[in-house]
Amino acid sequence: LGQVFQSSPEFVAAVDRLTFEHLTDECYAEEIAEKLIYLGSGGRDVNMEALGYMLRGFFEGIRRHIAFEREHLLQGVTAEELLAVGG
Repeated sequence: LGQVFQSSPEFVAAVDRLTFEHLTDECYAEEIAEKLIYLGSGGRDVNMEALGYMLRGFFEGIRRHIAFEREHLLQGVTAEELLAVGG
């Protein structure tokens, strides 16, 4: 999308910020995955309340990202434009 709208500095800045936030989300996802793998392999000393809190926080952030991207970044973008940039 940055390639399609590179003439808009505000759009490019928003994409850069969201890219950073997505990388942060990946780090949280890795931490959650480690806890779930440990739990699934028989680990018993997992704080389930903390894990539930982590999952809720992670998914809430993901839902916000998706809503923002749909409402602000993908408005007016055609399917052809997305396909042209590998989307």
